[in-house]
Amino acid sequence: MQAKDRYDVIVVGGGTSGVAAAIASARTGAKTLVIERVGALGGQMNVSGPPGFAYANLYNERLERIIGGIITETHEQRLGVGDA
Repeated sequence: MQAKDRYDVIVVGGGTSGVAAAIASARTGAKTLVIERVGALGGQMNVSGPPGFAYANLYNERLERIIGGIITETHEQRLGVGDA
């Protein structure tokens, strides 16, 4: 593979963590490249999806949201709520 472009950040692995890292990087304005060997992003989150393991602990027993960030954004976007 020959790279012709230059990137500020290269994320190797497009699993759940790699996707979150790439999104965070791109949001800062960094030119970001994700390299994933299987051609599908999201890893286990892609396979299990909501309400998969990544979404299992968004809320506590009182139904208060206790986790934020990208995982919450993807959950709310799927449900059509929030600012996502």
